[in-house]
Amino acid sequence: MGTISMKELADSLGVSTASVSVALRGKPGISEETRSRILAEAKRCGYDMKRLRANESKGVIALLDYTYDRNFGSEKDSHLLYSQFTEAACQAIRQNGYTPLGPLAVDDVSDVLPTDVSGFLCLGGGLYSALTELPFEENVPFVIAGNALSHLPVTTVTHDNIYGIHEAAVHLKSLGHTRIGFVRILPGGIGQERLDAFYLALKDLGLTAAAVVDASPEDASFTGCEADVDILIDRLSARIGPGPLQATAYLCDNDLAAAAFMRILRDLGKKPGEEIAVIGFDDQPFAALLEPPLTSIRTYESELAAVCVDQLIYSITHPDTPARHIRIATKLYCRESTLLSASDFGATKRAAPSGVS
Repeated sequence: MGTISMKELADSLGVSTASVSVALRGKPGISEETRSRILAEAKRCGYDMKRLRANESKGVIALLDYTYDRNFGSEKDSHLLYSQFTEAACQAIRQNGYTPLGPLAVDDVSDVLPTDVSGFLCLGGGLYSALTELPFEENVPFVIAGNALSHLPVTTVTHDNIYGIHEAAVHLKSLGHTRIGFVRILPGGIGQERLDAFYLALKDLGLTAAAVVDASPEDASFTGCEADVDILIDRLSARIGPGPLQATAYLCDNDLAAAAFMRILRDLGKKPGEEIAVIGFDDQPFAALLEPPLTSIRTYESELAAVCVDQLIYSITHPDTPARHIRIATKLYCRESTLLSASDFGATKRAAPSGVS
């Protein structure tokens, strides 16, 4: 029985491994009732307390959840990008000798957070321009993931939205599109940065925006989750309006926006990929299963998580290091939603795909 691990002990009690570690080491951060349950079960199972010294953690790194849907009760673990990031981050934290805690909902932090947290990894997709929400002292090391916040002196690691949008715009222009529009549904800094990147890319290409369909909610009531698709389609339809479309190609700020937009196009009697070109962002697995398969800008969540952890640990061990803004490259994957050149729209002949990866 002495071979039971912390994870097995945690699973048997329905608590986190971090809570077991806190209880066995006699540290604060959990309720006395939970501590008593853990210690009693550890004694019953014959947990070898000598293993604590051999496997001593360098400290606790807490993941704080500032994604869009944190206040709406959705099952975030079912979202592929979310789970890819959190699993990779926790793995990297353990590999570096620290103990991961969370992801924690911001409202729950005061109830479960130990007093000796070494640093914080903030999932920052829903953060706006200010950091007034952060529930810890400024001298505690932290890294914000997934949101550039380039105007603030804080360390951030995000996908290279600027490069990704630029590469997509270049692809559309190579197909002969000069009237290019943008569809936005994301609130927060990410949605704004991708929209700004769109304007910048068109300026670099000598073009101006033919249309911008901004369906991002001011109150963040749309979470970006599958359960809200009907709300999203209604919102997009209202923003598009009854008149003719102003662009022959549209960049969308994520794949869900692109999927909803292609459905609206069909309702308007337009064929995505044959009459209107569409590009998504993130390249989630369902993008290749849409009809037509969606051209999309791929992001790399595991790499994003690994770099976040590296930067956080560097900040912990080098407390005087200056803030850094790091971007992880994206890659455009071309599929049939941009297969036709602009001159072939409405024709039966298909052009050879350009830049297919």
